[in-house]
Amino acid sequence: MSPTGIDQRILDVRLQADRLVAQLGAVDAAPFLAAVAVLEQQLAEQAAERQAAAAALQCAETECAQFQQALTNAPLGVCMFHGPEQRYTFTNPIYDQVGGRSDIVGHTVRELFPEIAGQGIYELLDGVYSTGEPFTARDMLIRFDRQGQGHVEDLYFDLTYLPVRAADDSIAGVVAYVLDTSDRLALEQERTRVLELTQAANHVAERERQRMLEVLQKAPAAICTLEGPEHVITFINPRYDQLVGRQGSLGLPVRMAVPEAEGQGFLEL
Repeated sequence: MSPTGIDQRILDVRLQADRLVAQLGAVDAAPFLAAVAVLEQQLAEQAAERQAAAAALQCAETECAQFQQALTNAPLGVCMFHGPEQRYTFTNPIYDQVGGRSDIVGHTVRELFPEIAGQGIYELLDGVYSTGEPFTARDMLIRFDRQGQGHVEDLYFDLTYLPVRAADDSIAGVVAYVLDTSDRLALEQERTRVLELTQAANHVAERERQRMLEVLQKAPAAICTLEGPEHVITFINPRYDQLVGRQGSLGLPVRMAVPEAEGQGFLEL
């Protein structure tokens, strides 16, 4: 392995020290050797600092790669904007799918999505970049041309915009987390519609049942309804009470409510 620049300088300094000793002798060369030792120490410290910096840089690059891999595999859309013009520097596959665009990186959001002008999206990104205040919204309506073919759709998203800070704590850009909730909302709306229709149908059915009960209550004939193999009485109108000459039969089997009917063939019918 060839020596680095600093390592070579240390070797050169040691070679010069050996030449001084050979020319002047150890005693006469002592002051020069002391200076050479200080220089050698300084060069060694510089070499150690550079090695530490290189190791820190490699560690930072590894962490950055791991972070980018995590964002790439995130289960929602992720993108990063840089600068006040909101220029894309990173998108993951889900964001590309949500946005319906390819080759997003390098363009600004205004260039790629001109149809969202006037909906407040540009202003929200500008606000996060200028103030550093995060923004979060649930089921936010955004009308844009997902396919890039001139057809604008009503789509809904959970949005989170966070500032990205540089080493000096200044704001360098914005990171956006995007989740398409359009299908979930459509399903919830369909469920709500079905529930409302079911409730309306139940209400109509209950009104019809009450109307029929009123008709049966006022009928000029004796009427009762029976359910089950035990012939439990579930409805009686006033004319029926008059006919059998007793009350309190509701909820009883016919054999208990009208025991004298036993053996006359009515129960068998």
